[in-house]
Amino acid sequence: EREIAMKEQYGGYLDRAEKAEAELDELDRCAERIAELEESHEAVVIANDAGTELLSRAKERIAELEKEKIRMTLEEKTIIESIKNEDLQALAGMVGMQGELLRKVLREIWVLLMIAYVFGTVALILEKW
Repeated sequence: EREIAMKEQYGGYLDRAEKAEAELDELDRCAERIAELEESHEAVVIANDAGTELLSRAKERIAELEKEKIRMTLEEKTIIESIKNEDLQALAGMVGMQGELLRKVLREIWVLLMIAYVFGTVALILEKW
């Protein structure tokens, strides 16, 4: 009878203690998952910052190249005016050199934009992951 009385009196405490222990285990697993997600989020933030930095550099480079293009256009007009009576072949060579420079500049812009695109894609993948 005494055993039954003790079970009735303390059995509820044991059940609650087991439930509390199970809840603590679940909370520990949740805390571990939160830590993993925080690390993943930090990686996404770092990748996003790198992509933003590259995009900013690309914009700066584009602005520089636009200034260079304006300068080249002004130089081209000056050259045309100053050598109107000279050989047209020499003029065509100068314009061709400027066209080559412009192609190189556009290639640089393309590379910077592709790098920014890759970092952005990596940031999105890491964010989803």
